[in-house]
Amino acid sequence: MGRGTTCDIDILKACGIGPGLAFANSVLKKNISIGDIGLVPCAIGGTQISQWKRGHTLYKQLMSRTHAALQDGGIIRAILWYQGESDTRSQEDAKLYKMRLAKLITTFDLI
Repeated sequence: MGRGTTCDIDILKACGIGPGLAFANSVLKKNISIGDIGLVPCAIGGTQISQWKRGHTLYKQLMSRTHAALQDGGIIRAILWYQGESDTRSQEDAKLYKMRLAKLITTFDLI
């Protein structure tokens, strides 16, 4: 992981809300009957998709936060994945990104 990060959150970066709020508003525009939307931030800047594979620390943190959000009846209706800049450092990683992302999404244990 990059300098200034733990296995959970960026500690030395000024972290804002990113695209999460705009995403939530867009979801509500499509279906206002959804009601309240909770965001479950899991971002770690400067990571590569390979660090988010099932079984790795970042994947475990993502699943832990997601399962906590589901504890009291929450429902996952949408996912915003905003990551990938670090996967452009090599042409091979960039070419494989779409396949790696699709594979990652199929491993999400969200039930």
